[in-house]
Amino acid sequence: MASYTVVKTPEELEKYRVRIPDDVWPSTSTRASQPSPGQDGFFYIPAFVSEDEERYLIQKIQDAPQPKWKTLQNRSGQSLCRLQYWGGQVSSRGERSVLIPESFPDFMTKFPPLIERIAQTSAFAGSAHASPNHCLVNEYLPGQGILPHEDGAAYWPAVATVSVASHTLLDIYRWATEKPEGAEGADDDGSAQASQGDAAAARPARGKAREQEAAFSILQEPRSLLITTGAAYRDFLHGIAERTRDEAAHLAKVVNVADLRDVDLRAKVDGVIASSRDGDETSHDVLVRETRYSLTFRDVEKVSKGLAGLLNKKR
Repeated sequence: MASYTVVKTPEELEKYRVRIPDDVWPSTSTRASQPSPGQDGFFYIPAFVSEDEERYLIQKIQDAPQPKWKTLQNRSGQSLCRLQYWGGQVSSRGERSVLIPESFPDFMTKFPPLIERIAQTSAFAGSAHASPNHCLVNEYLPGQGILPHEDGAAYWPAVATVSVASHTLLDIYRWATEKPEGAEGADDDGSAQASQGDAAAARPARGKAREQEAAFSILQEPRSLLITTGAAYRDFLHGIAERTRDEAAHLAKVVNVADLRDVDLRAKVDGVIASSRDGDETSHDVLVRETRYSLTFRDVEKVSKGLAGLLNKKR
């Protein structure tokens, strides 16, 4: 019996849908009234990799040569987090973005076969390549995070993130006003870093405003996979608050408590939420963040054909 969760059809993926209230969706949401299985939503799959696979992934990430690491900074020069690019580099921004492809490393294709498993979920079934072709690996130290942002037009509207080593709370935000026609994502703001996605020092697009408070949060356990597809990808922003621990006020917004695999963790968060509903603000339960690595997979729709492609085009 596999010590990790296997999802091979849209119907199986649908079992892992994160249930959020209808009134949380923006009034301008593009979601279908009756989305197909595995589409237009957030899907949380616990234990997507085994404990042995998690240890191996952490080791391979940490062993990457120093030139592979990039350190992101905000406009004031403050270090945000470190990251690695796998599958190639994304040039330009927005709809003009093109992937300069490179081969994925064995720790994503062979052991563990992350690319194959993610493709099997059907989350990328409608994309140009029916599978992820790009990955960002982020290292978040305790106290590090990323501003609320959206990933933009370079990618097929699906993202799959594997978390290892520690938990985090992904905070989900709505735009405060209707999105202007023709506006790009929050990463389409002139920042070369931002064009790379969730690892970027992303800021809301010029002239845009978001709600100050998160609409809800998704707790990502170590070894879990979070998939965001369709309207959920397009209509919300996501971010990670810069803090070292998640307290009762933060945990009270978690919407995927019933989906958590860790029984003790589920009971703790359940208790905090129950206390909050009863008006009890005295809960001292907290979750302490440790160093976390996230592997975020996407499909860059446009891929450079390289020198061979240019030569063929000239003929």
